[in-house]
Amino acid sequence: MVGSKRAGEEAPGLLLVDADRREPTLTAAVGVATTRGQAAPPGPEHGHLWDEQDRPNDLVAQRWGVIAPEGPDGDALLAAIAPLIAARTEQQGAPVKLYRVPAQMSPASAASWKREVFNRSERLRQHLPRYQLVLGDLHQVAETLQISQATDGFVGRLAFDTLDDYAHYCAKLLAAEAAAPPTSRRALFHGVQDGTAATEAGLRGLVRPCVELAREMAALFPAAIEASGDEEPDPGALCSRAAATDVLLTLSHGAGAPRGGWRSAGEQRARQGAMSFGRDADDLRGEQLASGKFVSQGLWLMFACFSAGTPTTSKYARWLDALIASGQLAGRPEQVLQSLPRPGEPAFVAAIPKAALRNPQGPLAFIGHVDLAWSYSFREVDSGRPRFQPGRASSTRWRRR
Repeated sequence: MVGSKRAGEEAPGLLLVDADRREPTLTAAVGVATTRGQAAPPGPEHGHLWDEQDRPNDLVAQRWGVIAPEGPDGDALLAAIAPLIAARTEQQGAPVKLYRVPAQMSPASAASWKREVFNRSERLRQHLPRYQLVLGDLHQVAETLQISQATDGFVGRLAFDTLDDYAHYCAKLLAAEAAAPPTSRRALFHGVQDGTAATEAGLRGLVRPCVELAREMAALFPAAIEASGDEEPDPGALCSRAAATDVLLTLSHGAGAPRGGWRSAGEQRARQGAMSFGRDADDLRGEQLASGKFVSQGLWLMFACFSAGTPTTSKYARWLDALIASGQLAGRPEQVLQSLPRPGEPAFVAAIPKAALRNPQGPLAFIGHVDLAWSYSFREVDSGRPRFQPGRASSTRWRRR
């Protein structure tokens, strides 16, 4: 909701830079008004929810299923991950449930599919797969469906550019599950110190507090904890540290459209969402993560705009349009929405997670943003007084079999 900034209040920042000069797209505070006390807009019907305390790590109790696109594309994707489906069938002692969906789904049609198809696909609620793997890029299975399913399910997505990449990832995953568990673990929390207000807020409100929380929760987070963030940011230094890391959290700006716009859709897919290290350093792009040891068999949480992908329409579009019309934004606010695909072009998963996951020595899981990333994600104002909420990130659980 649009509002004005109160005196002395540090408003949320947008973690987005242009891809050519690597300068923040917004250079002044964004007004935010709390919606506390207002009625929430109607959402999808959830019905009966799973029991949150009922053995969430037990595959037999929770079950695992696959959501794939309709048609030949879906047939080929399912064939590429056939060894993983067979392994999950054996592990859960029951057939893997397969669901086929159309490519285009609005929020309403996604909610309807969940209610009329998914929820009715098993006679007993406990037989529905709570772990759900979405297969395909955002133009093959819409992000609206993933959002709807994730309201009460454990939902992830595999999206690669070739069928071989799907097969290679499944082989990497199954090999990791069969291997002996590591004797020690290491977690790295990295904030890029590029001198911008948004990353400084992230360092103070997310990265450093997460380090403190992880150390306090040693019993639940048994890992050697390390914080990093050089005053002279360097992607090579991060890659060196991440080579021996099991869990990585990074906070940075993500690369958006250059000032003249992307020259082609291919360039946008290759570079958008790259990890920015400031004006004087190169970005960390997907092509650099396709090989070499980097968070091997681990988890990477990347806090940056478009780090996981780009939708066709931003959830913040109407809000940004209103702020631009009211003159409350400084910088180049119109360029924020120019990072979205052109009319007729599809949404897409970013190059970084595709490359990192297909890397044989890369992570098994990646969490990022499909859309814009704001410091408001970890800094709430609902109480009337701003306060940081780093627990929203540090409470993420990671379990290697």
